[in-house]
Amino acid sequence: MLAQHQNRRWTAVEIDKIVEAGVIRPEDPYELIDGELVFMPPQGPLHSTIKDRLRRRLDRAYGEIRFVKDQVPLRCDAHSVPEPDISVSRAEFLDRHPLGSETVLVVEVAFSSGQIDHEKAAIYASAGVPVYWLVNLPERRIEVHEQPGDGRYHRVTLLDDTLEVEVPELGLMWKVAELLP
Repeated sequence: MLAQHQNRRWTAVEIDKIVEAGVIRPEDPYELIDGELVFMPPQGPLHSTIKDRLRRRLDRAYGEIRFVKDQVPLRCDAHSVPEPDISVSRAEFLDRHPLGSETVLVVEVAFSSGQIDHEKAAIYASAGVPVYWLVNLPERRIEVHEQPGDGRYHRVTLLDDTLEVEVPELGLMWKVAELLP
């Protein structure tokens, strides 16, 4: 008879210690999602190009008033530290990573990662991320998640490539088609 296996939920503090011990390198592509250590596959050219274009555009839009980062850990809770493709935070953090409530916008670009990026919506909502964009490349749309509360977003708007998306806090309207390949 085989022994029963049990999964173990990791905490962010435990993962930090594992990284400090050199078991996992800081540059390894992983995220802590609801206590599970998830190793991410390398980004394909389309994913990385769209992410880089969008980050540059957000950099120009927010200028010096906000901090636009790509793939920086976001402390959501004790068991979840995702690394969103792009995050826009209210301040610069030198001694820790930002909390979800200290962001303005979190963006995930989904080509083949759509399922996990949809699961992250609940994590981002619970952490108080005010606006979450899921750039859904296969469906050529942006899913705008807003009004976080009770572990979910109370408003989700699906914007196809004929519509515009509002850039949080700036009132700018961008054509969705211009953000897609």
